[in-house]
Amino acid sequence: MNLISVESEAIAISWDTNNAFKQFHFTVTISTGNDVVRQIQTEQKAAEFSDLKPGVEYQIKISITTCGQQQTITQKVRTDAAIVEVSTRITNVRFTADLKNKNSQEHKDFVKNFTDELTKGLSEAIQALIRNGKLTITVTSIEEGSVVVNFELASSTNVTVPVSDIKQSVADSLTNSSAFAVDLQNTTISDKDSCQPGQNDCSVNATCIRLNATYTCECNDGFHDTSPSVPGRICEGRTLPEFNLTASCWESFLSNVTEFTV
Repeated sequence: MNLISVESEAIAISWDTNNAFKQFHFTVTISTGNDVVRQIQTEQKAAEFSDLKPGVEYQIKISITTCGQQQTITQKVRTDAAIVEVSTRITNVRFTADLKNKNSQEHKDFVKNFTDELTKGLSEAIQALIRNGKLTITVTSIEEGSVVVNFELASSTNVTVPVSDIKQSVADSLTNSSAFAVDLQNTTISDKDSCQPGQNDCSVNATCIRLNATYTCECNDGFHDTSPSVPGRICEGRTLPEFNLTASCWESFLSNVTEFTV
């Protein structure tokens, strides 16, 4: 699989079978966790997904059925985003164990109320980004002490609103909240270090390079970047087939192709 382009709201991919399969239908699925975002059927060896959210890790799966057996290749891709992370202490809410449990109704209710209150206090320009799907607010955890809320704002890199304006607007919203008593001495607002483990989609054979609130990747020496337009995401030391045919299909396969790479 090759990455043609990865933006904040769109991902374009292609794949190569050296014409080993002719006139076959590929099923291409993009999902987050267990939730399927979109699925398409195509005879082409390329696909594009739009209207995505910034800063989200998507899984793309390409499937084809040959000789009665389904073959798949997968790739995790994170959409571009400038991410601001915030930690703030709320003093007028009593902490309970359920607040920390993301599956509890108390947690869900608090997250909704907190997000609604925060959004209400943001500038009109930033509220417009939220309405248009170009900025998302995600509560990542709730901790004791009184109640410490950790959350992130992921904005599209295609917007003209600078990160500094987002930070200031968040600070103003927290300061002016009428529903929550915010301890400003225990509030931090900063660019997220997406080069921390698990926070980016750089290849294991690449180095993450922090760029303020976003990042890029670079393949390590000795590895080939197969998608240079989206650097450091797919770094290979050698080319291997990703669609593997079973022994029962081998004779049929050899009659159609002598070389197969993806």
